[in-house]
Amino acid sequence: MKKAKRAAAVLLALGLALGLWGCGAKTTENTLPANAAKQVTKGNLIVGLTADGTVALPVTNLNFEVSGTVSKLYVAAGDTVEKGDLLLELDGTDYQLDIETARNNLEKAQNNYADALWNYAHSLKSDKLSLQNTKALLGDSFDSYDYDAAVAAAAYNLEKRQKELAQAEKNAIDPYDATKTDRELSDAQALLTQRATELVVAQSEELHPFDDTDYQRKIKDAEATLEEKEQAYYDAIGAENEAAAQKAYEAARTSLSRLKEDLNQAKAKARSEASTKTATALKNYNSANEAVQRLKQDIATAKSDAADQSVDDLAAAKQAVADAETSLAKAQKNLATAKQNFVKDIGNYELALDSYEQAQKGSASVSNAKSSVREMELLLEEAENKLQQTKITSPIDGQIISLTKKEGEKVSASSNANTNMMFGTSGSSSSVVTVCDLSEVYLTANITEGDIVGVEQGQTVKVQIDSIGDESFPGKVVSISSLPSTDSSGITTYTVTVKLDAPNASIKDGMTALCTFVRLEHEDVLMAPNKAIFLEDGVQYVYVIGKQDQLEKREVSCGLTNGTETEVLSGLKEGETVSTSPAKAVSEK
Repeated sequence: MKKAKRAAAVLLALGLALGLWGCGAKTTENTLPANAAKQVTKGNLIVGLTADGTVALPVTNLNFEVSGTVSKLYVAAGDTVEKGDLLLELDGTDYQLDIETARNNLEKAQNNYADALWNYAHSLKSDKLSLQNTKALLGDSFDSYDYDAAVAAAAYNLEKRQKELAQAEKNAIDPYDATKTDRELSDAQALLTQRATELVVAQSEELHPFDDTDYQRKIKDAEATLEEKEQAYYDAIGAENEAAAQKAYEAARTSLSRLKEDLNQAKAKARSEASTKTATALKNYNSANEAVQRLKQDIATAKSDAADQSVDDLAAAKQAVADAETSLAKAQKNLATAKQNFVKDIGNYELALDSYEQAQKGSASVSNAKSSVREMELLLEEAENKLQQTKITSPIDGQIISLTKKEGEKVSASSNANTNMMFGTSGSSSSVVTVCDLSEVYLTANITEGDIVGVEQGQTVKVQIDSIGDESFPGKVVSISSLPSTDSSGITTYTVTVKLDAPNASIKDGMTALCTFVRLEHEDVLMAPNKAIFLEDGVQYVYVIGKQDQLEKREVSCGLTNGTETEVLSGLKEGETVSTSPAKAVSEK
């Protein structure tokens, strides 16, 4: 905003300087040259940076990802389309044949896979049944995991119960751990001591709540001043300064009275605050004392409860150890018996296991058949994708602005077949079809490095397109390039992209425009040309043209200027005509 104001001030000074020719001149003739008059109008006065711009409509270039012959065109250049509309397609006969071939190959692979699964399942089923039978006999005689786990669990339980018994015996000797409560009691007693100290300090301060030394000094000074002003008043009675001396005397007396009143109020406030502080300190002390007594009672109760609980815990721990010893002995006996039975059945199980493992090796044929099915599925998917790629649909709502192929023409697969949006239609000739988004209008302008600091994203822009007329289209700055460009003359510029607030069907891609990047704007103001304004003795004037071309020299007050026109704050009315060449309408005498 400050830069805009400085720019406006410079332009205003420049415009007014152009009118300084009239200082000291006198009107001697009323003849006006041709084209020397202009009407005063109302409008928006804009101060900002201007630059040439070019309309760059957003377009989407489309190509085929596969090769073929164009079989059908559904649109023509200039047609309006909606998103998803089919635009053109290739002859898909060859791609349809590829799909049928891929489906047949997939069906064969699936049949081979089904046969491999059946053969494998039949062979494996027989061996698995034999293994299950021998494993059942082996499991009935001995389950290694279950028996070992039972012994390990019983041993672990015994060890755990023995540790619990040792801890219970230790707790019975000293059933209560006073570490935490002793610390809490110590903290509570320390807080009580602190609260007692605070109470003593508050009571002491209540005896002497206020130090009036500073006030007494100020009152003494005020009394001296009053005495001085009183004497000065008596001396001035009957003199010219009597009123002033009396006023100074009354002010000194009022100041002394206010000081004494402030002293009384300060004393009262200090006494009240000291009393409140003492009451608070007493309340805090009583609260801390109650907390100490309550904590001592809680500790005594906890010690009694802990002693009773330790007796019960010791008895329960001894019984738990006895039960754990019995469980361990039983588990060890069961393990020994199971091992004896296991030795008899282990040989039969090992023979069945070897046979089953040999049968499992046949799964390699199933794996190969399954891989073949997946390979055929991928080939079918690829063929179906290629058939789908013989069609181009519109990715946006818009208008067809370029269609480079006709029915029956050959098309090669494009390495840049994916939809790509760009600004401007200059690159559309390399695409099969180009769709333009008419809902948005963009312009690009190259701004020099000296002016780019005055442009920012979101800034308002006024756009005038020569081929359309004087209409001004509002817009906003949407992007500023970070990378500079340097032309052959060494001038560095940055590309700024502007988006119009609303589309317009009359605007075409590539049209030239004048872009004004608004820094300051005064709306609906009275404006006069700079050439009509001149200075005389520091005052701004214009010549108003009346009836029969009579000139009236009139004082005006001016505001903002854009270098061509100036805002008129007073002195003129809308519709009046002023001379834009006053130097030719008057001469020096």
